[in-house]
Amino acid sequence: MLPITTWLTVLLGLLFFILTARVILQRMNKRIAFDHGEDKALRGAIRAHMNWVEQAPFFLIAFALAEYRGVWAWWLVLIGVLFLFGRVVNGLGMSQGIHNARVVGTVTNLISLILILGTLIFSLI
Repeated sequence: MLPITTWLTVLLGLLFFILTARVILQRMNKRIAFDHGEDKALRGAIRAHMNWVEQAPFFLIAFALAEYRGVWAWWLVLIGVLFLFGRVVNGLGMSQGIHNARVVGTVTNLISLILILGTLIFSLI
């Protein structure tokens, strides 16, 4: 079942779609098929997209395991919203070159990861 994980996956999937579309549109507009062609805006969009790829799948697996193990729904929602917020802020920071947003997004994502992993450990005790 995993309804909370399903909703988080949908929301993160929409963010992934947006990040992917941004890369595609920038590539089309700048006529850059491979790499980033030393274009800073395209490089930022690519990194924002790839950072999602690097972070979200593992988090979603850990999140699904926590929900499957019967962790409190309100706690999962809190951690999920925190992670989603961090992904959005990090994506904006990376694609727009806003350093403070990147820092806030990165720290928020690390806190979310620590919380979900701690939750899994606690659920095993």
